[in-house]
Amino acid sequence: MKMITHIFCLLLLPVLSLQAQTQTVYCTFWNGSSEYMANINFTTNSIDSVGRIQGSTIFPVAQANGYDSYRNLYYTISNQGLVAIDASSGIPVFTASQYVGNFKHLSYNPTSDLLFATRYNGMAEEFYQISPVTFQIVNQGVLDLGNPFFVVGFYGSDAFANEVIFQTAQSTNNIKTVNMSTGLVTKTFTKPNYLTNVLLAAHDPLTDLYYAVGLKNSSVYLIRINKSTSEIDTVGKIPGARTIALSGSAVDVLNRKFIYNSNLGITVVSLNNPSNTTIIPYPAGAINVKGFQTNFFSAPLSRLEGQTIRAQFKFVEGWLKDGTEIPNSASSDFVPLESGNYSYRVRRPNGASALSAEIPFSITHAKTTQPKTDLLFTFNHLQEKLIFQLPENDIAKIYLYNLSGRHVKAETINNNEVNVSSLPSGVYQVVVYQGNQQFRSRFLKQ
Repeated sequence: MKMITHIFCLLLLPVLSLQAQTQTVYCTFWNGSSEYMANINFTTNSIDSVGRIQGSTIFPVAQANGYDSYRNLYYTISNQGLVAIDASSGIPVFTASQYVGNFKHLSYNPTSDLLFATRYNGMAEEFYQISPVTFQIVNQGVLDLGNPFFVVGFYGSDAFANEVIFQTAQSTNNIKTVNMSTGLVTKTFTKPNYLTNVLLAAHDPLTDLYYAVGLKNSSVYLIRINKSTSEIDTVGKIPGARTIALSGSAVDVLNRKFIYNSNLGITVVSLNNPSNTTIIPYPAGAINVKGFQTNFFSAPLSRLEGQTIRAQFKFVEGWLKDGTEIPNSASSDFVPLESGNYSYRVRRPNGASALSAEIPFSITHAKTTQPKTDLLFTFNHLQEKLIFQLPENDIAKIYLYNLSGRHVKAETINNNEVNVSSLPSGVYQVVVYQGNQQFRSRFLKQ
């Protein structure tokens, strides 16, 4: 018998102590006798069944879902344990029964290519990083959250930062981001007093913001959580919404939508204008629709002080500039030498190719430094070292790129020397950052 029902959380109560691929938002639903894999059809505003998930009858934690775009697998924790489901058919392809029990907060991180889950052991909240290939635990520890009690319905993950966001039972400073590999808190937020609840966080990789929903003045609002400024603020009121179903949420990156369940049905909210809201009804006979996951191969983001762009996937086949392939660029991190529109290609294990959305990248505005061309250095051919003449007032960092624009070396300059013996022969671009200065030059290694 199906144990989970579509539970609505009344927010009036206090909180308890790819462009080259079809955009799809996956979910599951229970029709009274079976669990089904499904996806949201934005053309017909309907939930279309993919296929029956055989064997699984209980999906106890709606947030315990993850989607792996690389392998096209949808992960969930059910009565059978950790289940990997073929997202194209709804057929389970692997079940890891050792995860039966109170494992929850499951997600997949494409940057590290690991699954993440938590479990309360009776004394502390533990975290686990799990191989999506062998389903064995590769890393585990205790979440450094102090009070181990989590507020149900608040969880999201940022693959780029390798972090998750939780809400604990603390009355203040109760929203925290935590590193997936260490369990350590990386940032703490204070919920504004005018918000009774903040629930269903989901990360938007294009803006690096978390979006959520919460109650303000007896209405449900779309909430924005800014990691850069540590601010939590409302975007706008969601018309007609009064309650929230704790059944997961997702950001539709391409269409700029936040998706969750409210008293209205499946609620699709514009990230820019929450008054622009679409309601998608449940399929006939469906008791609940939950576990929203998007298959979007997201656009790269500028990271590492702005000079590097990063793919969200560990297995990158290559980069493109303005739609043209860049040779020898198979790396998850890439440093452009020219302004343009950049994207990356990922090839799945079944041979299918997927292309991310593009991101405009400007060399001029990539870093707030003053570019210089008078970089003084010599190349010692015998010792295979670059020897610099730099001011000693600030730490200097060097970045080397080959002629294809591929990032091949980065380090802090010590004693005005950098060893380049590991680099093959060729012409290299040298970029040095020191203070607010940027120096560029080239050298030939024969």
